Order: sequence, then structure tokens, then C-alpha cells
Amino acid sequence: AFYFHHSPPPWIGDVTDLSTKNMFPYIGGNHLGPNTYGPLIDDHTKPCPFNFTRMEAETKCVSAQEAVHGTESLKRLESIKKKVDPNHMFECFRCIGMPDPLPSTSPLPSPSTLPTTSPLPSTSHANKIPLIPVMFGTIVTLLVI
Repeated sequence: AFYFHHSPPPWIGDVTDLSTKNMFPYIGGNHLGPNTYGPLIDDHTKPCPFNFTRMEAETKCVSAQEAVHGTESLKRLESIKKKVDPNHMFECFRCIGMPDPLPSTSPLPSPSTLPTTSPLPSTSHANKIPLIPVMFGTIVTLLVI
């Protein structure tokens, strides 16, 4: 049976202690969004300001992965990822070992390198997806699940 205690369990202090520079987790993994970062690198008691640019947040705030997994766990998970998935077959947004899809240091293309005309869409029936079979397959899949 599970009983509620009036005093917290002895390990609760270790879980909630954010005073060290190599222990988080600061953010739950299910709250990880595109503009989520950990606290300021210089002061872990202050959150990363929302008005920071992406470049500022990446240089002045703890990374999202480190904020979710913790410094030590992130290093361990990254080494496991390198061994298990050396060819990067399993990738997702802000997952362990995932390179940033939008490098913050890459310059925008100059206007001279951009295409001047856009290609016209093909009207060939071979390039169109048959809608009825796709809808049927989706509905059957949802019913099976």
C-alpha cells in the first residue's frame, strides 16, 4: 500500500536542488518547445529571458537538452546515442545528439544566389496523390488503433 507522509522523502532535496552548475533537470521533457531554454548560464536562479534573440539565448542560456536531462545525464545520453545510432537514423526536434536544424551562424543567402523565377507546378496526373485511397487508409488506420 502507498501511504502519504507528512514529511517529504529524504531524497526530495537532491531532486529539487538547483544550486549546482551540473545538476538540473530544470524543464520537463513534455514542455520542450522551439523557444525553450534553461536558465541563464551565469545565474541559474534566473530564467532565460523571452525577449532574447535566438543567438543570445543559445550563447547566454543553458541549452534545452541540458535543462531537461541535466549536464551529467546529457553527456551520458550523447555517448550512448553515438554508439547506438552512429549514422543518425533516429532524429527528431531537440532530441539527444540532434544537430540544430537552423544554424544560428549561417548567413542568409544573398539575393544574387536566390532563384529569380519559381518553377510552375506540374499538372500531370502522375504527380498527384489519389485522395480517396489516402483518406481510406487513414480512416482504417485510426479505426484499428
